[in-house]
Amino acid sequence: MMPIHGDIEVKANSVTYIGRASGVMRERHGNEFRAGPVIPLVDQSVTGFASGTFDVTISDQSQEDISAYQDIFPALRKADIEVHVLPPFDRERAQRWWDSNGKDETQDVKHARLDAAAVEH
Repeated sequence: MMPIHGDIEVKANSVTYIGRASGVMRERHGNEFRAGPVIPLVDQSVTGFASGTFDVTISDQSQEDISAYQDIFPALRKADIEVHVLPPFDRERAQRWWDSNGKDETQDVKHARLDAAAVEH
C-alpha cells in the first residue's frame, strides 16, 4: 500500500478520473514512513518494505487511462468522465499520518478521503 492522502470530491452518480499514482520504493532515511510493516520480519526485510519508503508521483494520463478503462469496462464508453487530477503528493501530510499511527488528520475533511492506494501498472 502506498499513501496518497489526497482529498477528493466526487459528485453523486458521476465518474471521475483522479490521475495515475506511481510510486518508487527507495531506502528510507531517518524516521520517514515505511513502505510496509516490520513484521513478518523475514518477509518484510527481504523485500525491502521495512527499510524502504515511497516517492509518489500523481500525473494526468487521462487520455491513455480512460481509453484503457473503457476497453476493460464497456459501460464507461457511454459515461461522461470528469477529469480532476489529485494535487501533487504531500510527503509532509503522509509523514504526519505515519507519526501519529494513522490518527492525525490536520484538515477538516468534508469530502471523500483517499488514504492509501494499491497501485499496479
